[in-house]
Amino acid sequence: MSSPNLSDSARRTANDLRNQAEDLKSAAGQKASAAMHTAQQFGADVKHAVQDQFEGLQDTASQYMEQGKTMACDMRNSLGDRIRKQPLNSMLVVAGIGFALGFLFTRR
Repeated sequence: MSSPNLSDSARRTANDLRNQAEDLKSAAGQKASAAMHTAQQFGADVKHAVQDQFEGLQDTASQYMEQGKTMACDMRNSLGDRIRKQPLNSMLVVAGIGFALGFLFTRR
C-alpha cells in the first residue's frame, strides 16, 4: 500500500521539478533576451554618438580649410599689391633669396 503512494508522490515531485525547470528555462530566456536588447540599444547609442562626433569634426575641419583658403588668397593679393607698389625692393628680395639658396645648394 505504501508503494503506490510513494510512486505517486515521486511522480508528482518529478512533475513539479520538471515544471520548475521549464519555468527557470523560460525566465532565463527572457533575461537573456532583455540583456541582448539592452546591449543592442547600447551599441546603437554608441554608434550615434560616434557619428555625431565625426560629423562635428568634419564640420570643424571644413571650416579650418575654408579659413586657410581665405588666408592664402589674402596673402597672395597682399603680396601682389606689395610687388606692384615696390617693384625694385621685390626684385632685390627675390635676388637675395636666390643667392642664399644657390649658396646653400652649391656648397659642398
